[in-house]
Amino acid sequence: MCVHDYIDDIVDPKKLNLGLLEDLIGGAEDFPLIGPGCTENCKKRMIEIVQITMGRFTELVVGYFQDARVGADISGGQCDFWEYVGYCQDQGKNKDEYFIEMVEKQMNLKIIDGKVIHLNPDGTPRDTRSQDLTSNLQNQDETK
Repeated sequence: MCVHDYIDDIVDPKKLNLGLLEDLIGGAEDFPLIGPGCTENCKKRMIEIVQITMGRFTELVVGYFQDARVGADISGGQCDFWEYVGYCQDQGKNKDEYFIEMVEKQMNLKIIDGKVIHLNPDGTPRDTRSQDLTSNLQNQDETK
């Protein structure tokens, strides 16, 4: 059995697997490298996994910058990338009103009917592709 066999169960192209991302960029000590028992299929699969993981991460970072309000009031704390991801993923659940208010003041996001809506600066919803960003974040913890 190869160390890469378990990865097929945790990689979903529509979700960011934070554990795998941390393993990959956090010094890579825990990222499963090629070793004894690996095959050419392992190499191909690991290339695909890195492309999926980094591609999803890139989409989320770009989404953060698309949603950020230029010149927003940060006196109540600045919404960082991980808070943005948490807001989108949790859709306001298990978050206090202060947190939601802080994120919505700094980002073009709003929870409407229990869903995170990505907004244009004028307050109108952005295109449907941007809405997919949030739906793909949901339940990412299940893939860790």
